[in-house]
Amino acid sequence: MAVLFLVVLLACDRMAPWPVQDDSVPEDERIAVSPALLDFGALSVNLIGDATRTLTIYNLGDTDVTVTGHDEPLGDDEVFRVESQPVLVIAGGESLDVEVSFVPSTDEDYLARLRFEPGSELVELRGSGTAPVLRTEDAEISPTVLGCTGDGTVIVENRGSEALIVDPSSSGDEFALVGWTRDVAPGASMEIGVAFTPSGGGSRSGLLSVATNDPARPVATVELSGLGYEGERVTERFVYAPAAPTDVIFAVEGGLYAGDERVEPAVEAYATQMHDAGIELNATSVSSAGACEGPAPRYSEPGDSALRLEAVLMHGFEGAGGGFDGDLVGLIADVLLESDPGGCLADFRREDASLDIVIIAESAPVDDPLPDFTALVEGLPDGTRVRVGVLVPSGPECGSGGEAYAALAERFNGAIGDNCAGAWEAGFTAFAALPTVTREVRYPLAELPVPSTLALSADGAPATGWSWDAGSNELVIDAETHPDVGAELSVTYVSAVSCSP
Repeated sequence: MAVLFLVVLLACDRMAPWPVQDDSVPEDERIAVSPALLDFGALSVNLIGDATRTLTIYNLGDTDVTVTGHDEPLGDDEVFRVESQPVLVIAGGESLDVEVSFVPSTDEDYLARLRFEPGSELVELRGSGTAPVLRTEDAEISPTVLGCTGDGTVIVENRGSEALIVDPSSSGDEFALVGWTRDVAPGASMEIGVAFTPSGGGSRSGLLSVATNDPARPVATVELSGLGYEGERVTERFVYAPAAPTDVIFAVEGGLYAGDERVEPAVEAYATQMHDAGIELNATSVSSAGACEGPAPRYSEPGDSALRLEAVLMHGFEGAGGGFDGDLVGLIADVLLESDPGGCLADFRREDASLDIVIIAESAPVDDPLPDFTALVEGLPDGTRVRVGVLVPSGPECGSGGEAYAALAERFNGAIGDNCAGAWEAGFTAFAALPTVTREVRYPLAELPVPSTLALSADGAPATGWSWDAGSNELVIDAETHPDVGAELSVTYVSAVSCSP
């Protein structure tokens, strides 16, 4: 009866290989396995994950048979799994079901075989996994000058048969992602845009991480590498000598100094020292011909270069004499009058600024200048700091015409220089040494810097308590945390360049 049942079963379900007489296997140890092919078809790795099919092992003999080998697939053994003990005992004329699972890991066709002993029965296992498959290419990033942002791309390709979902991110402050497509169709590709903003020169590196639904590669990393190169490196020097905003008037006895070789070096020393100290300075220089004589510009303003300040200061020394030759205090009063709205020096005088006077004279004043100057000072806003420096003849060989002006310097805390000296730099350097105050100091930079390259030292040591004001392009020294007064500040940076193509 059992034999008749097996014949009917084999007529309905193809079995392969058909049992063949094998002299090496005793008749009472013959087995058959059905079906000969397990085809799992196409299986979505992400959506379905796995499938199970059943094999049946038949004992064709009358006695017990021991079956082995069936739990060890040959081929793609990592995706086909047999749920069975490694040794099976099947009674004579009986059968046993064995479950086989297919667990694909990526988009691929898989093939394996099961060999059953005794008899070397073979069963073929087939199946296909469907999934997105990520492929990335190396990043291509253009070399970029400091202060600019370069472009780069990373190509992402989907070589699978299902849609690829991409979620990229980058590490490193110098690299930013600027555009990508979240879904990539099978067989398609897309570009992840990378913006590269180097903070220093040389090779810069970062990392792109791409999270995906590719089951075999859920996270991919791509090295980001770009070359940053520097523009012009700039060094500027200042002297930390914080002073109040100051308006300076050079009152010069005219017609005496045009072509005098002592003037230009002294004026250059004064202008350089004032500029390097970062003083909020308005400065004018007039000859005794009058406040409105001489070429434009009539006064310098905060932020002007040392060369512009020097050119303004030269005006008084190159001007002619005139009605104020013996009354330079009157000339100063004329300057203040012309500072009112509508005057030739309109807006020169700032009510909240200190007033610094420098008198250059060889002749004695017609009248004692002290009473007139004292009255002039009393007419200024309360609390205005006034200082007077003078350069007048000193010593018997030069005469004593400047004694009256020297009294102004003694009264108003200024320096006295010798008009008869062979060089004037010492006197002008003293005129430029304004009294220091506790305040924030700003130094305008000559070039626009790449912010990350800014470095400041004070007397050769790294400085603290400073910042950069991008709006005004000024180096800002804090009022509370600051270098020692008189320290030489050195700021270095890479000059930003135009980033236009």
